[in-house]
Amino acid sequence: ASPDEIGLIKFLDGLDSESASAKDFSSKHWDESLRQLRGDQWRMTRAPHFTANIIRNQVERKVASLTEVKPTIKVSPTKPGLNGAAYVINQSIKSIWDMNQIDQTLYRICMMAMTLGCGFLKTYYDPKANNYLGDIVVSEVDPRRVLIDPGVVKADQLSSAAYIITESFDTLNNLRQQYPGRGSLVTADRKY
Repeated sequence: ASPDEIGLIKFLDGLDSESASAKDFSSKHWDESLRQLRGDQWRMTRAPHFTANIIRNQVERKVASLTEVKPTIKVSPTKPGLNGAAYVINQSIKSIWDMNQIDQTLYRICMMAMTLGCGFLKTYYDPKANNYLGDIVVSEVDPRRVLIDPGVVKADQLSSAAYIITESFDTLNNLRQQYPGRGSLVTADRKY
């Protein structure tokens, strides 16, 4: 690796550790919240006489009412003669949302947000999607895989964040195919 690459890696590692230490504070109860949602509320030496996961039922009921109606985006023309273009854009949006099962994606985001206090959505172009024809992908991101600039403390400040890191993973084989030469230098990390 060149000195510039080594410097860049050190800089990125610094951002990673800075945001990870801030995240440790805000996410310290996430594991407990997930256990509660999954029904692990009774820590007794004997089996309880009666159990009911009321928490999960209530969360699912609230999320169902939030996601009952699929949201839509409507593009309207502002000048005469653009009706055809607006129609094509609206059909494209509908198609992309249907292809990405946006109703299920929103359900999963809401379940995470109700449990952990936040949820993330990512929209990107994936050249491997749609049988390698490439397409737009809309997917939820597990908040446990997101690191944010520690200066951001409210959701409406996200647009002013200096950085947002989304940890994603791929197989070594895919990395080596996608990046011939440099991909062979990548090794597995036990942390992940």
